[in-house]
Amino acid sequence: MSDQNQSSTTGLVAFAREIIRGAWEGDSFDGAEIQEIAEKHGLIVKEPGGFDPAKHKDRYGDAEPGDEWYALAGPLAGDFPQPLAHMEQSK
Repeated sequence: MSDQNQSSTTGLVAFAREIIRGAWEGDSFDGAEIQEIAEKHGLIVKEPGGFDPAKHKDRYGDAEPGDEWYALAGPLAGDFPQPLAHMEQSK
């Protein structure tokens, strides 16, 4: 594995280990905790300026301009693979 590939997956591996270790120890994570762990490991980042309806899609329709908003980062950044992108669009 190249240094670039290894460094881009470090956060993903650390995230997975933290979630699995917690599950083995009897922890039950809610969405906010999972989001906090993902941010800690560089898998998501806060968008500067928050939610912007001109560039962000709010699937649930309850975000207001400037609301805290996250984007995928690190090895998760970029477009979703085609099957997942298709599932996201159909919801």
